[in-house]
Amino acid sequence: MRHLITAIAIAAVGFTGMAYAQDDAASAPKAKTKRVRTLSPEQQKYDDCTGQAESKPREERQAFIKDCMAGTPMPASAGKAKPQRLRALTPEQQKANDCAAQAEGVARDARPEYVTKCVAGELTPAEAGPKTKAKRVKTLTPEQAKMSECAAQAAAKPRDDRVAAVKTCMGM
Repeated sequence: MRHLITAIAIAAVGFTGMAYAQDDAASAPKAKTKRVRTLSPEQQKYDDCTGQAESKPREERQAFIKDCMAGTPMPASAGKAKPQRLRALTPEQQKANDCAAQAEGVARDARPEYVTKCVAGELTPAEAGPKTKAKRVKTLTPEQAKMSECAAQAAAKPRDDRVAAVKTCMGM
């Protein structure tokens, strides 16, 4: 409670002083001067780089600005392409990348085990072959199937007629 009263007292004194300052400022003539800010060459370069990178997505924009500031030219076709690596991959890293690419068709749960075996060279010929994900087949209930059929029949009609046609077809 004591802190609250102290804060209110300080605020009242501060606002009173501001009111007098505003009265003094209002009575004095104001000269409008526009402050011109000069940029250092590095600031100007950063400003130019950010201007060029405005239309790019966030990650690409950050990489572009970093390369632009470093003086490294970005390729014109750097749309959605992955950024170029500055150093070569070690043989182990390259093998891990290759194994991860081979694991694209492997089921999600089995993928880490597959990559580990691939990197270690422990894959059997049956495991090393192309894998395909099992696709889930969605089965419709009889009511859902009828609704789909009715909607397909009414698709070419205007909205109000389509709603009425589907209701009639469904027996509603």
